[in-house]
Amino acid sequence: TVMVGLACFVPVWLASDRTLDFVTTETQVTNLTTLIGRWGVKNLAFWGVVTVGALLWWVATRPRADLPWRTSRLVRFALLGVIWTEAVYLRFPWKPLHLLPALVFVAILVARSPRRLQWAIGGALALNAVVTLTVATPDVPHRATTGDLDLELRPGVVLTDLDCRFEDLDAGAWPEIGTTAAYDRAFERFDCQAQLWRSD
Repeated sequence: TVMVGLACFVPVWLASDRTLDFVTTETQVTNLTTLIGRWGVKNLAFWGVVTVGALLWWVATRPRADLPWRTSRLVRFALLGVIWTEAVYLRFPWKPLHLLPALVFVAILVARSPRRLQWAIGGALALNAVVTLTVATPDVPHRATTGDLDLELRPGVVLTDLDCRFEDLDAGAWPEIGTTAAYDRAFERFDCQAQLWRSD
């Protein structure tokens, strides 16, 4: 897995003149509070408030035997995967889709849990696909350093994604990569997806 993972980065490493410049980011973050705020708001958007509530309830009430950490390599792998994915996302909380690996790891953990929790998490994720609850509005969109509590029901993850994709189809062919028009188009797509976590 490590070798295949490293091999996937060879092309971008070569394109960066065999340096590690590709792991840097131009986006600056002012402080840890801003990172935690973005991480929390976008996690709620990705998982949904009901899913987060069900997961927290499970962690708080389950017996230790429900999750055999000591005896199951798969459980250890999945739990460490969730922690690692969330830790990296805490440092770079930009796009909620970067949490997709965590979804796979949580699915593994939930598969080893009682049936009632499996139904609860599955139902909560299905609900979040259709309708979601945004919890905050930023002080400055895309450059937030703080925000205000602002609860709003919005179309869910799948409905928003479909809406943004159809909106992009209506805009015609994609401009040439590297042009200002391509940058503006990409920004519009990101702004469309931001409806998932940003109340307006």
